[in-house]
Amino acid sequence: LIYGSRGANGVVVIETKRGKVGAPVVTATATVGFQNVTKRMDVMSPYDFVRYSYERDAQITTDRYLTNGLTIEDYKRTSGVNWQDKLFRQSIMQVYNISLRGGSEKTKYSISGSVTDQGGVMINTAQDRYQGRFVLDQNISKKINVGLNVNYSRFGNNGQIASNANAGSGGSSYLMYSVWGYRPITGNSLNPDDFDDEELDDGLEDDLMDEEIDETMDFRVNPILTAENELRSSVSNNLIANTFMTYDIIPGLKLRVSGGIETRVRKNQSFYNSLTSKGTPRFANNTRGQFGSGDDRERSSWL
Repeated sequence: LIYGSRGANGVVVIETKRGKVGAPVVTATATVGFQNVTKRMDVMSPYDFVRYSYERDAQITTDRYLTNGLTIEDYKRTSGVNWQDKLFRQSIMQVYNISLRGGSEKTKYSISGSVTDQGGVMINTAQDRYQGRFVLDQNISKKINVGLNVNYSRFGNNGQIASNANAGSGGSSYLMYSVWGYRPITGNSLNPDDFDDEELDDGLEDDLMDEEIDETMDFRVNPILTAENELRSSVSNNLIANTFMTYDIIPGLKLRVSGGIETRVRKNQSFYNSLTSKGTPRFANNTRGQFGSGDDRERSSWL
């Protein structure tokens, strides 16, 4: 039974792997896998986009996309741009574990470590994790036992947050809004008899903002440029260390003295240059950076 504040509402005790009597045993595992976005949104083809645009405003559509004798049907002959194909990617995930366990009747030990490296399914994103643990059990005498359990982990996260938006700009500044809502054609063909994707190129993929978007009402930007140029980093370091000593007073009555410390440190940093959603001319400065945020935490707990 556990009494006092640490016993309130029930207690779940998680036992870590400990050393065993015997010769040292080394265990190692490695896992490699691939990750993909398995389901994507259906978006308009260039033909669907121009036809829909024409139904909304025939004159503007004609001036933009139907010059030099082009017709709506001509847009069936170009694949256009699916921005999801440029944002999402196949990524590799790797997990490596190694441990050493063994001991004698008086001393038992366990040492283990793991490394996880996970590339994100969006460009310029990744996660990594490093973890190590040391467990020691020592019999000082027939009545006195001591133990030590130390666990350290580091977790890093880098890259774009799909749900991140600019304050006060509404839903149109979300990354995925731009991915699904950016036009799929990159310009106008000068010669309908020689119609190909290269002639459609009007710099849309190289410019942060689409000149056809009303910047006062619509905050969409080139989703690939902003994802490639944003620096977002979060690192968490966690340390948990516990030690104890037990003394057998009489059969059925044992004294246990324990102590421990837990520290958690989390740091965030970000930087947005002039080719990102937060570095556009809409803002007073074309660059924006921050070290530390409301998510930063530094906490120590003693037991």
